[in-house]
Amino acid sequence: MADFYYAEEQTFAAPGSRTQTGTTGPTNKIYGKGLKDVDDGDIEGMLSKLSAAELEDLNNDFDPDNSMLPPSQRCQEQTSKVPTGPYKRERLMQFLEDTAKNEKDWDETVPYQRGTQFVDENAGASKGIGMEMPIEFDLATPDDDELSVEDEEIVIERALKKAPENDLVDLAGILG
Repeated sequence: MADFYYAEEQTFAAPGSRTQTGTTGPTNKIYGKGLKDVDDGDIEGMLSKLSAAELEDLNNDFDPDNSMLPPSQRCQEQTSKVPTGPYKRERLMQFLEDTAKNEKDWDETVPYQRGTQFVDENAGASKGIGMEMPIEFDLATPDDDELSVEDEEIVIERALKKAPENDLVDLAGILG
């Protein structure tokens, strides 16, 4: 089983493995050597020659959209700031309570009155009064008990022939 390493926009096998991935050419070379010719010791040697700032730049150079990296490594670390002072929970809680008490509440659209319930003025419009029926029904058909299966099929065929196109589209949407 070959070990695989991540490189920007390509995956390559560890030296000595039999699988060949990536393309051959100048993008697969480090200091004029092919990736297969570079040993882990050579990479460690190159990394040891870098300064701390260069290592930090190299560490921050990654693709945040790469799904092969764990989510914790897709973003730059942003917590390098030194603490501004010791953590005092009581003072923090007191500050949050004082800030909340002094902050003005937002305006309510319906003022609060104790013991009353909100009644919507547009309640009639929301219940569908005046709403157009999407499908028109012909209620002047004989009783369902008196119809045989063939009569029901004939009634359905007639209704479908008389139905406007938008009603058929609505019916097709309902039936799937």
